[in-house]
Amino acid sequence: MRTILIAAALVCLAAPATAQGLRGADANGDGAVTRAEALALREAMFDRVDANGDGYLTEAEQAAMREGRAGRRGGAGAERMEAARAEMDADGDGRLSQAEFMNGPMPLFDRADANSDGVLSAAELRAARSQMQALRARRQ
Repeated sequence: MRTILIAAALVCLAAPATAQGLRGADANGDGAVTRAEALALREAMFDRVDANGDGYLTEAEQAAMREGRAGRRGGAGAERMEAARAEMDADGDGRLSQAEFMNGPMPLFDRADANSDGVLSAAELRAARSQMQALRARRQ
């Protein structure tokens, strides 16, 4: 469950959620994605979802994000995102601070990083994308 979260959240809640999204994090265009690049994508995602710009993702902002993800992934995706959100909400106040969001686990990145070097090579990105496609095919 935790793994699929930040596949959704993250990353990251989101676009870092898929291997394709992580590929979009390749800021320097070298064909690989570093942990720092993935975190930069996560930060940009937070800023995009934080509609009122107060540095917190409120229940309403999180609900809007979950509804958008659920529409693309189905009800099970929304459940995974809710579990992930609850895990990230360290102080249990119902909102996610930018620090809570940024410091949350990155299971998709970690699982894709087969050699644990903190960099997703082009081959690791391809393998992760294939695994995600296979998972989606099984769900259909």
